[in-house]
Amino acid sequence: MRLREWIYEEGGFSYAQRIEVGMVLSDESLTEYRRLTAAWRVLYGWPARLMPPRIRVRRLARMVAGIQHWFNLESQELKYIPTVEEERAGLKSLTAEVGVMGTVNALAQKFGMDPDAVLRWEYAKVYGILRSDLKEFLYSRRLSEQYNRQK
Repeated sequence: MRLREWIYEEGGFSYAQRIEVGMVLSDESLTEYRRLTAAWRVLYGWPARLMPPRIRVRRLARMVAGIQHWFNLESQELKYIPTVEEERAGLKSLTAEVGVMGTVNALAQKFGMDPDAVLRWEYAKVYGILRSDLKEFLYSRRLSEQYNRQK
């Protein structure tokens, strides 16, 4: 039997898996190896130690490269710098308080779906929606600033 392997760059894993992998990889209480094997378990549902060591090393390296691909895209394309007004209003504390569920709930409301359904979406779809929404929001803000300058 051939084991299924993600093509990570296609983002076929779920949004819930992306969230959980992010939490696992940022858990500083775990050793690096424990983070990798926990991320593997999130994505595949079974322990990496069941593979022969040389296959495990190759597969874990591909997993790390794929996850790094998405982290890099997110840091470049989903980067948002809040305005001074947003910072004064407490955007950072709101973000810390609601975390990823704020994004999940916003997507669920936008599409009239249950948040659990959004968590099952492929991550590439979620990323595309978030990127598109951010670009549209930034354009609207720039356009509004242009109109305000003309007045």
